Amino acid sequence: MNASTPFNYIISLSLLIVLATSCSKTKVTSPVPSGPKYRITHLIDIVKYLPVGYDSETVVYNYQFTYTNNRITTMGVNQAVIYMGDTTFSSYMKTFVFYDSSYAIHYSSGLTTSDSVIFNSAHLITSVQGFNGAFFLYNKNLQLTDFSQSSGIFFSSSRCIWDSDGNIATILSTSDTSTLTYYTDKPNTLGDFFGMSNFTLYGNPIFHSKNLTKSVVNRFNTINATYAFDQNNNISKTVSVQTSYDMDKTINEVMSHSYYFTYENY
Repeated sequence: MNASTPFNYIISLSLLIVLATSCSKTKVTSPVPSGPKYRITHLIDIVKYLPVGYDSETVVYNYQFTYTNNRITTMGVNQAVIYMGDTTFSSYMKTFVFYDSSYAIHYSSGLTTSDSVIFNSAHLITSVQGFNGAFFLYNKNLQLTDFSQSSGIFFSSSRCIWDSDGNIATILSTSDTSTLTYYTDKPNTLGDFFGMSNFTLYGNPIFHSKNLTKSVVNRFNTINATYAFDQNNNISKTVSVQTSYDMDKTINEVMSHSYYFTYENY
């Protein structure tokens, strides 16, 4: 089972959530909202695939981050794929180049590619131009209302419905409807599983609900997440378990992410 199935793509891109008001001409110091006093320097993501009727596969991603003026400037990625007793390794580097109202992400991995990310004066991404294309629309409260994304031949379009607590309650997509629940006693912070794919893509979690995401449920999938915290109340470990179903509701795959975080004070 390969890591990039259509559903995994849709779920990971469904997480890609942010704002699309027009770009401001005001000089912006960072595309990332002012955050906690800690920032992630090292991230390990262990992904385990357990497809029914197939051999299991484990993929380990090892991320290292460097910063300038509290903005990510490089993201080094080492990847190990473990399948049927064999392990293959690969690595690449992302370099972030910042401008007044945009930044470019250059990917170096044999072939060099680039995405251009546009943001506004609220430090929220409005569009992504490149192989991973995306557009985002927000309301006056800076809550995401609509977004669309494409990568290669895949395209998705979604609308977000917010609840009175400041969390996204429902995502209506072109293929399904997802319902989200939250830990009401835990505020959203770096490490929320629903924003991790965006953080590793763009150096920005992009997801701004009030609380940490507890579960996502739609017609063919159920995802549950748990969190552990360090002595500074930063998330030290996030585990999400996704169970996927066939049309007759039999399980066809279980996939888990285990994220481990290392921080520095800045």
